[in-house]
Amino acid sequence: MQREIPYNRERFTKGRICVTVEFVGGAMSISIDSSTTAPWKKRYRAQVIAQAIIAPGNPRRGLAATDPDGLLQLHAWDTETGALQSRTDLPTGIRRGYLSPSGEWIYYHHDNRGDEIGYLYRVPWAGGPAENVTPEMPEYAMLTCTESRNGKLLSLTHADKEGFHIQVRELGGQPRFTVDKKSMSAGMDFSADGRLGILATTERSGSVDFSLEAYDIETGNRVAELWDGAGTNMRSIMFSPVTGDERLLTTTNTGGFARPFFWNPRTGDRTPIDLGKISGEVVPWDWSQNGLKLLMTVVDHALFRLFVYDLARSELTEVAHDGGTIASAQFIGDDTLLLTSDSAHPWRVVRREVIGDGLVGGEEQTMLRGHEVPESTRWRSASFTGARGEAVHAWIATPPGSGPFPTVVHTHGGPSSVTTDLYLPNAQAWIDHGFAFCSINYHGSVTFGADFKNCINGNLGELETRDVAAGVQWLIEQGLADADLVFKTGASYGGYLTLMSLSRYPALFAGGMAQVAVADWTIMYEDEADTLRGFQRALFGGSPEEKPDEHRKASPLTYVDQLAAPLLLFQGKNDTRCPSRQMEVYVQAARAAGKSIDIQWFDAGHLALDVGKRISDQETSMLFAARVVNGRRETNG
Repeated sequence: MQREIPYNRERFTKGRICVTVEFVGGAMSISIDSSTTAPWKKRYRAQVIAQAIIAPGNPRRGLAATDPDGLLQLHAWDTETGALQSRTDLPTGIRRGYLSPSGEWIYYHHDNRGDEIGYLYRVPWAGGPAENVTPEMPEYAMLTCTESRNGKLLSLTHADKEGFHIQVRELGGQPRFTVDKKSMSAGMDFSADGRLGILATTERSGSVDFSLEAYDIETGNRVAELWDGAGTNMRSIMFSPVTGDERLLTTTNTGGFARPFFWNPRTGDRTPIDLGKISGEVVPWDWSQNGLKLLMTVVDHALFRLFVYDLARSELTEVAHDGGTIASAQFIGDDTLLLTSDSAHPWRVVRREVIGDGLVGGEEQTMLRGHEVPESTRWRSASFTGARGEAVHAWIATPPGSGPFPTVVHTHGGPSSVTTDLYLPNAQAWIDHGFAFCSINYHGSVTFGADFKNCINGNLGELETRDVAAGVQWLIEQGLADADLVFKTGASYGGYLTLMSLSRYPALFAGGMAQVAVADWTIMYEDEADTLRGFQRALFGGSPEEKPDEHRKASPLTYVDQLAAPLLLFQGKNDTRCPSRQMEVYVQAARAAGKSIDIQWFDAGHLALDVGKRISDQETSMLFAARVVNGRRETNG
């Protein structure tokens, strides 16, 4: 596990003969380039960087979740030399870990072939054997872990059928105390001296909105609570890095969008941060080690801007960057470290110098990136009128030529997420083969305000599928989409919306491709990880037993008889987010009703992390869509 990782991806792919382009009934048929050297496969083989962070107490030490050998694993990253050394070797891969503030330890949840049930492990950054942090406990679903800046404490949030448990432990020792919650909760974040802790809980709201609670770490007693009332969401960002300063940087969305402020749990003092007339969601990322500056992004309608806020001068400075998505941001001294991407360029880690006043950006140094990829198509931002008569945002990309094109309509997972301008190899693969690509930020997505995000709660699948249907109609009216050749795709909640859309609006779609989708909310609740049960209760306002009609109305299984177009499914056998049994029941019901449905099972959890599997799934999806397109074009003559 300490070896240097060579770059070797060819072993994950098998070449096939490229299909010859033919003309059917005056229209060009779709053919899929299955050769080993196909441009779309080269894009998939570009090294993925799913996470990149540095230790604030030792900036030379970083943690990178990346796949130089074709499968995402955690790596010790030397930020000066760029060297990567693997520190995990999980058979189904891992995309996220935790780095101690000193850079001494890398923490991760070690599960069973992707099922997200297991133990918190840690391994020395410098190399050595991994150790189970909680050997005395039964296996669990884990939500978060945090090591204190003083290196003395560790927090762990896990869940079981009784609820959520936030445990504070002596580092390398026994638990000090545990806070038990019935509702979805997470924490504990520590003050710089380790005397205060903060957790976030939905106990007050009974929904997906959080309030904050502060605890005295010595006694385990709650000392303060922060909540702005029903319909508001509080987010704990981080304590001041300066010992003795017990201010917490947090956000509230009382005005509809998240805005930062300082809160002192001991005194109750609450100090706003004046950002002027900035619009959109403010996402604070980091607090400089001297406590004088904040680093934050502003995301408005899925578009990113980067800012530094000087606390001494109460001054906000915008930092130039190349556009696209910023997945994480940190200070390195006065410079910034960004994990960034856009729709035409894969993820890379850059160090950008911040200089002067106003809109500035100094020299940029690329610190970590994959290989170059074939030229790719940049997406463009658009909007259309969706459910509730309000604007819904979308990203669009088209192949060369004039439309209308066969079109793939994508929806993100979540639902509390958003598609931003980022690199998706599957989108480029569709474009390469003559398809238009559209990703819709449906109602329930973030960065469009609290009401837009929360309006789906308790009535899942209704507004979202109306948005998808409106988006399809808009694409047709714009001359972009061929009305007879529209396909729906997505993973997780995006896969759920694929199943729902094909049944609720069967006349709009020629086919669908869904990965690890929700098929029945009630069966899913019975089988899913305990961390996800809490989230599901928050979305619906109760369990399936408490809200049976809402769960039935929101389930694709309810509408399986309305399915008309062929459907291709990909499902992990070990998935505890969208478990296998609910999908087995859906497939059986669809086949019994005479529906055209095919399912591809894989031996992993929620999404496959190895490049070979992702290439294979994309190829299968494109061959499926090509058969439908060519069959319809031949029939229509």
